[in-house]
Amino acid sequence: IMNYIFDNLIDWEKLILEDTNYKDILLRHYQKMYKMYPEYIELEKKENKFIIGITDINGNIIGKGIGDTKREGEQQASKKTLEYLKLL
Repeated sequence: IMNYIFDNLIDWEKLILEDTNYKDILLRHYQKMYKMYPEYIELEKKENKFIIGITDINGNIIGKGIGDTKREGEQQASKKTLEYLKLL
């Protein structure tokens, strides 16, 4: 049932084009494609900036983001990962 909903009832292109919660978009993509959650890693914290990385299913960093808060860093890393995956 869930696969039917994900594949047939959700307009992914429209959702991605209108949604700016990149972390949520990436989470849904990972759940659909890999049946897992993306892994967020705090790579560094300097000068009150959080540098966050996201790994692929093989453990390679495929997106990095910098933010004043951890959440902001995760959003930026999610956006970069979505761009890397050509979903944005």
